[in-house]
Amino acid sequence: AIKHGLLHKEGIKSLKVNFQLKESNLTCSIGDNGIGRDKSREIQERKKSNHKSFSSKSVNDRFELLKKLHGGELGLNIVDLIDNQGNPTGTIVELKLPHKRLY
Repeated sequence: AIKHGLLHKEGIKSLKVNFQLKESNLTCSIGDNGIGRDKSREIQERKKSNHKSFSSKSVNDRFELLKKLHGGELGLNIVDLIDNQGNPTGTIVELKLPHKRLY
C-alpha cells in the first residue's frame, strides 16, 4: 500500500489496517487512499525496471498450501476503489487466514 499506492500520491495520505476474528478465520484488511493499481502500474512501466515481482505468486502459493493443510475459507481479495467519475481513490486488500483456538 505504501510503495504502490501512497508513495506517488499528493496531499493527505491514509492507511488503515483492520483485523477481525470470526469463528475460525482471521481477516486482515489493508486500505489506502492512494493512486490505484492502474496508475501505479503505469509508473512502474515508465521506470522500465527489470525487477520482477514474485509477491502475488508467492502469496497465492502459500494460500494453496494453507488450503491443503487447514481447509476453510481463506484467500486474498483486492478491491480497487473508484469515485463516481471513474477516478481511482485507493485500494483495499483483504487477507483471510485460518485460525484455531487452543482453549
